[in-house]
Amino acid sequence: MYNKRIMLKFYRNGLRGEEITEMIEITYISNAGILIQYEKVRILVDALQDSGGYPFSGIPEEITDQMFCSDNHSMYNDIDFLVFTHNHPDHITPDLVEKYLKFNKVKRIIWPEETNPIFEPLNAWIKENGIRTWNIKMERGKLHEYKLTEDIKLYSLCTKHMKQIFPKDLCNCLMISIKDKNVLILSDCNPEEEELLKIFAQVHVDIVFINPYFYYDTGGRQMLERYIQPEKVGIYHIPFAKDDQMCIRTLAHQMLKKIIYSQGEVFLLEESGENIRI
Repeated sequence: MYNKRIMLKFYRNGLRGEEITEMIEITYISNAGILIQYEKVRILVDALQDSGGYPFSGIPEEITDQMFCSDNHSMYNDIDFLVFTHNHPDHITPDLVEKYLKFNKVKRIIWPEETNPIFEPLNAWIKENGIRTWNIKMERGKLHEYKLTEDIKLYSLCTKHMKQIFPKDLCNCLMISIKDKNVLILSDCNPEEEELLKIFAQVHVDIVFINPYFYYDTGGRQMLERYIQPEKVGIYHIPFAKDDQMCIRTLAHQMLKKIIYSQGEVFLLEESGENIRI
């Protein structure tokens, strides 16, 4: 099921390296979008999206104003790596990706292979302009390793998407390893994928990002307790109040009151600009 060569290296290294001397800063943008910064390296994950008509939240205007301005030098400009877990419209919007690339320089895009015709103009533009990409082959159980810098590696593991919507689709969960710190991003991965996700029992997870339905699911919580055991659990993919047609914010707050995670801290990411340091 797994790519055995990478899996053995994954276990052997344990995603541990030299003791980290500087903090990793993670900034919440909207929906499942986060910005990860370590020293001078910045990684933008699932952030260039407009929600695609779904009842979630796109990028706030005050951030797009910074992103789409070539004279700006904010933390959102000239990102080193653009990363996407899967190609649903609340995680990636092709027009926004192209617009970002017209105003900014990036070292590489890491994203799923895409055959959907809606991505054809973007793929053609990227090829024409020589933008470098690593295309993740979407096969359930596939584990891939990408070396971003000497200190940073990214691992992607392909699982089933959450069954509430798009049950036949796939989604990549990501482990970003920065020296001895590990950031796990479960995006919309299905909590029933225990046989795949328990691979992360072999490493120390400093923080995991999950959506509210993963935490609400009994199997999802058991996976956190038994296998992943992160120090911190960040629940994201929560709409802003103005966009919350499904009362996800209410559900998330109720969960925090009723459900106890014994291994560490659990918190909600609800507003753009919230910061975590590990």
